[in-house]
Amino acid sequence: MEFENDQVRIIRVMVGKGESAPMHEHPAGVQILLTDLHVRVTTPDGKTTETSGKAGDADYSPPRAHAVENIGERFEEIIVDLKATPSKTAGR
Repeated sequence: MEFENDQVRIIRVMVGKGESAPMHEHPAGVQILLTDLHVRVTTPDGKTTETSGKAGDADYSPPRAHAVENIGERFEEIIVDLKATPSKTAGR
């Protein structure tokens, strides 16, 4: 955990080659890859897909549940989970 408040949770994730994370959930948010990534993702319905990305890639994801298996080299990413809709005056 890098930072958390009532609006966001920022997590630094490091996953070694061959490691996996069991089924878990994320709210809507943004992922920023710090290294290249190649993973197998499994959704609750059992569907499996492979996903790859390059260091520096950033992407938005809607709320989701998944398990992840690292089928590439060690990777690192920053995940910014959005907890709530910010107020119109937040940050000002």
